[in-house]
Amino acid sequence: MKKSEIESRDTVNRVLMVALGFIIGGLIAGGVALLMAPQSGEETRRKLKEGAVEAQKKAGMAVDNARERVMEKVDTTTEISKSAPAR
Repeated sequence: MKKSEIESRDTVNRVLMVALGFIIGGLIAGGVALLMAPQSGEETRRKLKEGAVEAQKKAGMAVDNARERVMEKVDTTTEISKSAPAR
């Protein structure tokens, strides 16, 4: 495996980890906000469930989009490195 391929994969991993961090942080913040709101327990649980389902959908879409963009960059970088003259 070439150094550029390894660096590209490292970049993909870093981007995905940052995206995952934002998603988890958003979920935690949303949960805390719902728990702090003055509502009945039943209403709070319902809202938590709805929020979790929606967050899961959005997180999946965000990760898929990020993965797609990063893989496009990896492919571009790989093609450029293959066409570059050897030193």
